[in-house]
Amino acid sequence: MAEVPAVEKRGFWEGARAILAHGWSHHYIQVFLYLLALTVVTVLASYLPIGVAGHVFIALLIAVVKAGLVASIFMHLLHEKVMVHRFMAFTVVFFFALVVLSIFALKDPVSGTQ
Repeated sequence: MAEVPAVEKRGFWEGARAILAHGWSHHYIQVFLYLLALTVVTVLASYLPIGVAGHVFIALLIAVVKAGLVASIFMHLLHEKVMVHRFMAFTVVFFFALVVLSIFALKDPVSGTQ
């Protein structure tokens, strides 16, 4: 029977040193600072006198940018294969199609259902 190699257990600081050794810290810290800045912008935008719809639009726009940063850097989707990007694009298109169809359904209800 083949012997299974022992799994090396590393603590937090050993893992942190490994990340620093690979040069990943620069990108992670940079994205963290972008996320922090966008959070501050979201809070400051809530004080603008633009109404509820404007606040929701700006907050969702900033949230989409932040989600894109997290997905591309922290989830390593930026360097994935083309097929993964196609599936992501299809998901985004499908989501917006569902949103548009929902808006159309709210604007033109079926008679006798309300």
